[in-house]
Amino acid sequence: MAEQRKFLRLDTRTLIRWDKDPSGLGKAPANLDTMRNISRAGVCLTTSRILVKGDVLNLEIKLSGNNVIRVRGAVTWIKELNPDDLDHEEEYDVGVELLDISSPDREELSKFVFGSFIHQ
Repeated sequence: MAEQRKFLRLDTRTLIRWDKDPSGLGKAPANLDTMRNISRAGVCLTTSRILVKGDVLNLEIKLSGNNVIRVRGAVTWIKELNPDDLDHEEEYDVGVELLDISSPDREELSKFVFGSFIHQ
């Protein structure tokens, strides 16, 4: 059965900053990892850090140029990559649903995702 997504998802290999700091979005997140894809509803990032389903993350996402949005998201799924490869550090793909995102930031995110498909 083919996977059906609710929102258009853009494959990308860009950096994303994040952390689990419960104090909020006021400071730059400490962790820097790779974002694999993004939609107006969520992101997938690859990390070697241990996360669990339900963790709330502060995300800093660079869309284009100097356009950066800061949002909160919740971990919805985790997939270990290459679990049988003992020669490399464990890595995980992590699905994060965007939770607290302002209307202007969601609009910018939508423009970024849809605009990228139009310009391909």
